[in-house]
Amino acid sequence: MTRPHNAPDFCAIAPNGGSASAGRGALAPKAHWIGVLMQDVLNRAGQGESVLMVGRNATFRKELHETIEDAGYTARIAISGAEAMRHALQSVPDIVLLDADLGDMDGFELARQFKVLAHTAHVPLIFVTDANAPENLVRALASGGADCVTHPVQPLEVLARMGLHLAGARERRQTRNALDARSEERRVGKECL
Repeated sequence: MTRPHNAPDFCAIAPNGGSASAGRGALAPKAHWIGVLMQDVLNRAGQGESVLMVGRNATFRKELHETIEDAGYTARIAISGAEAMRHALQSVPDIVLLDADLGDMDGFELARQFKVLAHTAHVPLIFVTDANAPENLVRALASGGADCVTHPVQPLEVLARMGLHLAGARERRQTRNALDARSEERRVGKECL
């Protein structure tokens, strides 16, 4: 497939850091661009952030655990809602991957519990649901989920979505910290008067 003569040049950063220009000729193969996107996602991935993976589905845990850790995140696993709450109370995760079916409770109830607690309310929750149950997307978002992916999970998609939500959470945290510092400065300034 070639592009029209007047089509603009298209250029992207190749995985090796060089230019991957398609020029005015044929577009690069789909596999090449997927590789470029994968490298970009991995370059922006985990900065030591912690991921709590909650689900009793062993395939879900196995598919994602290694990918998440290879991308630079610290992954913890919980197989029930109660275990997830214990993990979160011990050390608040930066993001949660949450299966809708947990056994002891559904993931939607666990999400509501996370959003009620002050120290976990800010944590982005990404649900993993069955593709054959589209109503779960609405339930996931209504219970406090930030996003939703379906089984079978695509690890690259999950990493990309995690990166997006973690970047937003970092920005919100920085804004909160700056506002808190400003409030403290004002409080100290008033005390000095």
